[in-house]
Amino acid sequence: MTTHEGGHRFTLKTAADYAAWRDELSAVLQARGLWDLAFGDTAEPTQLQGETAAQFALRGIDFNQRKMQAAGLIRLSLGRHFRSIVKQHETDPRRMLETLDAQLKPKANAGKLDMLMRLTNIKRDSSEDLDAYFGRIYALAGELEANGLALPETYLLMVTLNGLPTDYDPVRTVIESTDDISLSKAQKMLRNREALLLTRGDHAESVNYEAKKKSSQGREPKCYYCGEIGHIWPDCLKRKCYDKADRVNVAQRDLSDTDDETVLATVEQRKAMTNEENTWYLDSGAMCHVTCNQDWLHDYVDLTGESHNLILGDNFKCCIHGYGTLHTTTHVDGGKRKVTFQKVLYALELAKNLLSTARIASKGCQLTINTQGC
Repeated sequence: MTTHEGGHRFTLKTAADYAAWRDELSAVLQARGLWDLAFGDTAEPTQLQGETAAQFALRGIDFNQRKMQAAGLIRLSLGRHFRSIVKQHETDPRRMLETLDAQLKPKANAGKLDMLMRLTNIKRDSSEDLDAYFGRIYALAGELEANGLALPETYLLMVTLNGLPTDYDPVRTVIESTDDISLSKAQKMLRNREALLLTRGDHAESVNYEAKKKSSQGREPKCYYCGEIGHIWPDCLKRKCYDKADRVNVAQRDLSDTDDETVLATVEQRKAMTNEENTWYLDSGAMCHVTCNQDWLHDYVDLTGESHNLILGDNFKCCIHGYGTLHTTTHVDGGKRKVTFQKVLYALELAKNLLSTARIASKGCQLTINTQGC
């Protein structure tokens, strides 16, 4: 929990801090004359109390304004995951606290084994978004920590991945094959996958997975490449013909194109994903420069939510989150030389850094590769 501006702003980030956060919230609301709206039983005015109709109306307006102030303070003091828990009651401070209490207050009669089993078997509900799902995991983990059992981050990551539907399998594979990945970075990759599913129109498949699985029984499969019924994309003849004809020769499309897709003709690139964030590869099949590390990019342009994708050699799509300029140094003839690469794409899911030899050559540069290096 962090505190700013003389204690008037604080953020609940972990369930283990809930009791302290609740006490701090109580003090802040008390100082502002809003305590009773969240912790007490003050109700909205419903009848006249020896006053005129105009005075009654003003009293109602004042109540609602103070209620919104209290709700706003609570909402601003919650971390992202916990805001998702109270999203349905975000204008009612009392209901917000009741919901948080139900999720985050340690339960004296609940055994550690029972709580651990509930956490281990947690599944994403068909009606919730990812942040609400993360919030439920943090709530149970905080409850266990409050009862003396602190779980390692790797365990929480395992629980998170196990509770997701199959739509997240491509990202799950990347995360599981990456050594020492943090929980926060894994969650960011999963959010990117959710955004991609929403952009492609597969949100129903992601959020309502179980319902869709039941309702689709008995239906013929649909190809997501050509849109025809009766086969799936690995068996699509149109896709195979396209791949054989000109997959490797497809040039990079500008990010302003309507299709918003960039081809990265790297065969089986996704299967080779490992934790190589600090290594760069020259790739003759790549039509663009790509990095999985946003921190290296200058003059960064954020493309979140704009449906730009990388198409890998096996037709898997990675989301392009933005692009920028890369400043680096290289060794030339025994000395160091500064090099600048423009419009380097940022694709977190790729988990590799690629320099396109085609792009380098298009700038008039020559590449020499021999036994001594490049």
